[in-house]
Amino acid sequence: MALPKNKNRDQRGRTMKKQRVIAAMLTLCLVVSAVGCSKKEISNEYVKISQYKGVEAEKVTPNEVTEDDITNYINAKMAEQTKDVTNRELRKGDLAQFEYTGKLKSTGKVFDEGTLTLGNGEQYVDGFEEGIYGHKLNETFDLPIKFPEGYGGTEQPELSGADVIFTIKITGIKEKAYSELNDEFVKAVSEKSKTVEEYKEEVKKEVEKTNKEHAEAELRDNAWNAVLENAEIKKYPEKRLEEKQKTIEEQFKKLIEQSYGLSYEDYLKQSGQSEDDFKKQVKEMSKESLKPALVAELIAKEEGLEIELINAGGADKAMAALISGEVQVGFMGPEATIYVYNEGGKDQPINFAQVTQRDGSFLVSKNPNPDFKFSDLSGSEIIGGRKGGVPEMTLEYVLKANGLDARPDDETAEVNVRTDISFDAMAGAFTGLDAEYVTLFEPLATTMEQQGKGYIVASIGEQTDNIPYTCYSATTSYIEANSDTIQAFTNAIYKGQQWVASHTSEEIAESIHEFFPDMELKDLVTVVERYRSIDAWAEDPVLAEESLNNLMDIMQLAGQLDNRAPYEAIVDTSYAENAIANIK
Repeated sequence: MALPKNKNRDQRGRTMKKQRVIAAMLTLCLVVSAVGCSKKEISNEYVKISQYKGVEAEKVTPNEVTEDDITNYINAKMAEQTKDVTNRELRKGDLAQFEYTGKLKSTGKVFDEGTLTLGNGEQYVDGFEEGIYGHKLNETFDLPIKFPEGYGGTEQPELSGADVIFTIKITGIKEKAYSELNDEFVKAVSEKSKTVEEYKEEVKKEVEKTNKEHAEAELRDNAWNAVLENAEIKKYPEKRLEEKQKTIEEQFKKLIEQSYGLSYEDYLKQSGQSEDDFKKQVKEMSKESLKPALVAELIAKEEGLEIELINAGGADKAMAALISGEVQVGFMGPEATIYVYNEGGKDQPINFAQVTQRDGSFLVSKNPNPDFKFSDLSGSEIIGGRKGGVPEMTLEYVLKANGLDARPDDETAEVNVRTDISFDAMAGAFTGLDAEYVTLFEPLATTMEQQGKGYIVASIGEQTDNIPYTCYSATTSYIEANSDTIQAFTNAIYKGQQWVASHTSEEIAESIHEFFPDMELKDLVTVVERYRSIDAWAEDPVLAEESLNNLMDIMQLAGQLDNRAPYEAIVDTSYAENAIANIK
């Protein structure tokens, strides 16, 4: 029940440079795309691969769509459609938001507080969920609970077997909006269908598409597993193995403490294991986890596809690194290439692959507001990021679109958007300053919410049309001299996009978990779900002209763009189009 306290690593404004470090997920994509040529043995001091091209992978046929598949899809969609409840008690099956404060009954000491949701699959200690049912919206009440032995683990041993009291306030109740499948429901959820029969046909096509994507993903997995079967590990890099063991141990200890209410010591006793037995298992798991990375790194080196990741700390700094030649490929918002074009640079940076199509920031409030409306921001101050950066400009655009007089660093405005605080200091400043709101990216927004320091009330990106929020770019001279490399890079990006589209949020979270070692996996799943819900990730790498025009509209409204850049001068879609045409 107690919420974890997690740290965060921000990933925005990243650049890429060849040599030394391999990006695991990208490399996987590169490796899979390489399957299908002649036999070739390669090796280094850690691994030997007898064959990685021309391997045979078991073919996968997409599942046929059944009536049950269609029914289950529609039932799930119906469950998503909810309406507010104000005139009755909370009951099982409802979705409820609530604030809570947990205190030890013996001393009155607060051990946890924050906001949670009931009815979304979250598991609570015995008696907690049952004790909330029967209460009404905005009702505040005390709920006595006795924690099981071992609850709290080593972090909060005082909670083991303790009698506690939760003070709870229900801040929102929702119920299913539709109890039966009818034309009214269809019109509410579909832009194409008007009747139930039309909708069933639409759903059938959607499920067929999903099944095909899953089959393609399974085929790629089969190909990769075939490569791994042809790989022999000679030895493991000692330091990396130790680091992997430490990470797995820590994750497992947190899991048993927070999910099962057991300390590490109690778990060993109940499972009948010694600590040595446990560490041996962890070591084998670590080896199994490292093998794919070592194989991918060797193949990537053989194919000349090594990269080094550098966090530049924002689009302005990423572009400076790109122009100076410090890096070869930059990952940033395309507004930077527009600024460079208008400055008349000789070696124009070109956007060749798009990754995200929506602003990824969320509006975070100091106070919970489940019924948030943008009009609530009137008279407030928002920490909005660097002036001239897309996050700040998009925020201005959204505020103005909602009828608010929003201006940067103007206390006389209806909404004062502060731009005097650096990107990496925004969360800390929000906690310490009087500003009522801040815009934060994930996973920091979720972490702030879990710590009770802020509450997500709106998505900024959800309020706009598609824009090329982040893209890969390189200078004209580098692209001309390294066309094959740019094509291989773009192929990998598209493979990654296909993989994301065909895998679950849980699978995506697991694949990136190592980049967020201080964050619980379930919380990372929440982050992935949030970005999926706003359609943040592009399905392919093509940067569309309409999307770029939407971005320049936002820049002009913010007063940061006098002259629009011609689409063809800063965008090259040929590599993205080749990837789509050749990768199935």
